[in-house]
Amino acid sequence: MAVHEGYIKRNFCKFAKINAKVKSRDIESKFLEVEEYERLISETSKHPERTAYAVLYLISKTGMRFAECLGLTVNDIDYETGMLSVNKTWDYKNNTGFMPTKTKSSIREIPLDDDCLKFIKSLTPQPDGRLLPRIFNNAVNRTLRKIVGREVRVHSLRHTYASYLIAHDIDLISVSQVLGHENLNITLDVYAHQLQEQKSRNHEKIKQMWTERGQKPLK
Repeated sequence: MAVHEGYIKRNFCKFAKINAKVKSRDIESKFLEVEEYERLISETSKHPERTAYAVLYLISKTGMRFAECLGLTVNDIDYETGMLSVNKTWDYKNNTGFMPTKTKSSIREIPLDDDCLKFIKSLTPQPDGRLLPRIFNNAVNRTLRKIVGREVRVHSLRHTYASYLIAHDIDLISVSQVLGHENLNITLDVYAHQLQEQKSRNHEKIKQMWTERGQKPLK
């Protein structure tokens, strides 16, 4: 796992705190540990034929909202550029069809790696072009809890995805854009702790930059 191999020097989820102005839940349900997150991706990637697994994999690799994931169609994937277009949602509660995104800023593009593109290619599209059939949120939550082994929700994957990006030093504007936040303040509020960790790392980088510069002769 990344923590053990040294790619991530700390477990970003262990001390995660959320400052969003919503009714607080147990903080452990907000994020997955790095090991849990990577194990989830590994396990769900093996079963694209299972709708719950496919949903969990795609949300884990993109940070999409549940309704956005179910609203994906064949034409939303550009295999040449490796980009996924989020431009609509699916009414999974009433199964009445496509619906607009949550906000205008929710319309966005998300980069996909080769593994994710191969996974999507292996899916069997619905007659209307949707990549996935209808499935209830509760059913996916049950599958997620079964795999992870504790109380977590599908929306936790969105938070974990964002934290994973921040832990890998992806700039805040890019994180906000791929999440489809209305403004940067939302990202700042929700991921304040992770950003504080990034701030400390950046301070060290600035110090190192000047240290290295001081070792070079002036021209």
